[in-house]
Amino acid sequence: METESDDVVRFRERLGLPGIIDVHTHFMPEQVLRKVWAYFDAAGPLTGLEWPITYRYEEERRLGLLRAFGVVRFTAMLYPHKPGMARWLNGWAAGFAARTPDCLHTATLFPEEGVEVYVKEAVEAGARVFKSHLQVGAYDANDPLLDPVWGLLAEAGIPVVMHCGSGPAPGTFTGPEPIGRLLARHPRLRLIVAHMGMPEYAEFLALAEAYPEVRLDTTMAFTDFSERLSPFPDAERGRLADLGDRILLGTDFPNIPYPYVHQLEALERLGLGDGWLRAVCHGNAAALFDLPDAWNRTPGTGRLEPDAWNRTPGTGRLEADAWKPTGPSAAFSGNSQKRVRLLSRAPHRVGPMTTTTSPQGRTELLRPDRTPVRVLVVDDEAPLTELLSMALRYEGWEVRSAGDGAAAVRAARDFRPDAVVLDVMLPDMDGLAVLGRLRREYADVPVLFLTARDAVEDRIAGLTAGGDDYVTKPFSLEEVVARLRGLIRRSGSAVAAGRGESTLTVGDLVLDEDSHEVWRGGEAIHVTATEFELLRFLMRNPRRVLSKAQILDRVWNYDFGGQANVVELYISYLRKKIDAGRTPMIHTRRGAGYLIKPGE
Repeated sequence: METESDDVVRFRERLGLPGIIDVHTHFMPEQVLRKVWAYFDAAGPLTGLEWPITYRYEEERRLGLLRAFGVVRFTAMLYPHKPGMARWLNGWAAGFAARTPDCLHTATLFPEEGVEVYVKEAVEAGARVFKSHLQVGAYDANDPLLDPVWGLLAEAGIPVVMHCGSGPAPGTFTGPEPIGRLLARHPRLRLIVAHMGMPEYAEFLALAEAYPEVRLDTTMAFTDFSERLSPFPDAERGRLADLGDRILLGTDFPNIPYPYVHQLEALERLGLGDGWLRAVCHGNAAALFDLPDAWNRTPGTGRLEPDAWNRTPGTGRLEADAWKPTGPSAAFSGNSQKRVRLLSRAPHRVGPMTTTTSPQGRTELLRPDRTPVRVLVVDDEAPLTELLSMALRYEGWEVRSAGDGAAAVRAARDFRPDAVVLDVMLPDMDGLAVLGRLRREYADVPVLFLTARDAVEDRIAGLTAGGDDYVTKPFSLEEVVARLRGLIRRSGSAVAAGRGESTLTVGDLVLDEDSHEVWRGGEAIHVTATEFELLRFLMRNPRRVLSKAQILDRVWNYDFGGQANVVELYISYLRKKIDAGRTPMIHTRRGAGYLIKPGE
């Protein structure tokens, strides 16, 4: 009688793989896994689809199944949903890796005091990969507490698998915009975007095109289940071929509502060729994690030349021929050489970056009619245009793009932008000619030149021709945004937005629920995601004593495993930020709880 493992083995043997490497599997303490399964049992209202766990077995049986499938390396993706949990999970994961040699030692993190310390401990203990779950953890990847951690992991070359897409439902901090800001500061971070970034597939593919260390895993993508929820656009299939050396197999085992083999079949039916499948299901991950036994034998199918399994020394990446599609799939790879040229040209690289962690303290700009500011981006390099457009949309602005001068002039007539970002070197006419045509119709629209020409005479020519400012490539996203804000303010085409119904006010303390900004006495105060939720709960109940149990239930959703002192810890964090050097607003009522009231 055939079993499912027979189907997986046939897939593996047909491709001549020495084994499958799955970078997105879940192993965690049993009590935590049971809660995860309970969440999926109730996930129907969230996804609109039932989510039966196919492999709801005890740990040894799950391990046995993976090994029977021929999975030679896998991970223990585990993640905290609240402070104080990550260090404990890392201790468990270290023990699991020690007793499970085919598991890549996995660790996790959370934005909290001490995160840098325990991440260093995990790295020193041999962690090979980290997991970050922005949706479940409800935190911003740009939280200042995490900034030194990302720098540490980038320097160590340790990949981070991050659930940052907005599927199956958007979170406060999911989506490509915050990840673009993170990568702007840490372009060498080896980020693995989980689930192909669904449903924002195109935007996350653009980030991978712009940042050579960004990869994507296939977890649940392309399956019948996910295609019903977030179908992958057919128009983007060519980009899968172009990025064939940076897509890794992930499955979400055991928490999947279909058999394991279905993920493999879903990849196969993309029609991108056996070479692409070999790279995705084994070669790319083997290169990334520098697995010593990964290349011990030549694939048995003869579809690839023997040296196609070689890696470029020091890059952790396969040679291009290891994944290049063949046969019918070759139609999808026609622009791959162009993309490689784009990514290798210095003017295209957006970095080194110096973005701040968030737009806190910034005043939103609106047009006089209270609609969003409009910016036209003109550049012939599509990945750069997409990345810059994401950064501008994060500011709340409406963005239109054009790839050549003629399209820019047409777009300006239709869009009537408040500012233009204009590349000097365009395929049909140079930027100075475009500027001249724009100035004839829109004399006052601010224009920021964006170009690789950095000679003084080039800058003078651009400014003399009527340009308002000039930024050379490579550039800082934050600098471009800041310069645009200055140009727009000085032009008078936008006004500062007032604070509306989204704000909570207690005395001189103001919290904006939409922008997640906090001020006291007009001074911007940075708070983490958890601190924000705690402060919001207090400010929604001014002068009312709130018990620890109430706070735990509201801020952390349920009890904290007996560690109620987490409330005291976060109250102390808030006091240092809100009350330091000022009249205290946060007060303790012994035996009762905490309250907030105006400083007296």
